[in-house]
Amino acid sequence: MNWLLFWLVLHVLGAILAFGPTYAFPIIGDLAKRAPQHISFALRVQERVSSRIVLPLSASLAVSGVGLLFAAGVNLARTPYLWVAIALYLAGLANGLFILLPTGAKLVHMADAMTGARALASAGPGAAAAAPPAEFMALIKREQVFGAINGAIVFAIVTDDRQAGRDRPRPAVRLTVRTRC
Repeated sequence: MNWLLFWLVLHVLGAILAFGPTYAFPIIGDLAKRAPQHISFALRVQERVSSRIVLPLSASLAVSGVGLLFAAGVNLARTPYLWVAIALYLAGLANGLFILLPTGAKLVHMADAMTGARALASAGPGAAAAAPPAEFMALIKREQVFGAINGAIVFAIVTDDRQAGRDRPRPAVRLTVRTRC
């Protein structure tokens, strides 16, 4: 069995499955902004996807990354770009675990406490909808900022090897896939 190919496929698929859903969060947030009666549902969707898909799969990338390093025989002492990528990965994981998840849970709790999302959406016929509290909007902004930071971290990790490694020789790792016909 080609362990390098196994770990590489597992690592790439894990990254796609872990971070892919997060690109829908701004769309979900925009829809909730346009239809405030659905804010609670939108926040619950984002919190559930983050806690049950994004965080566990992003944590599993450490396992597939280590497997990939061993299978490829990479010497970490000679690959500073990997140290940068590992540091960024740990920063993004900490951001998600200690900032984004607790903030999302607090937002869900606040949305439920605002007498249901109906109070945000309809104050009665012809009346303007009540605006969410300032603290709620500050938490939304915090989610947006730190979510964007994690997006930038993922982008930096993906492009780190291409940017930092122009002056070093490329490793002689060659992946071959053999199929039986």
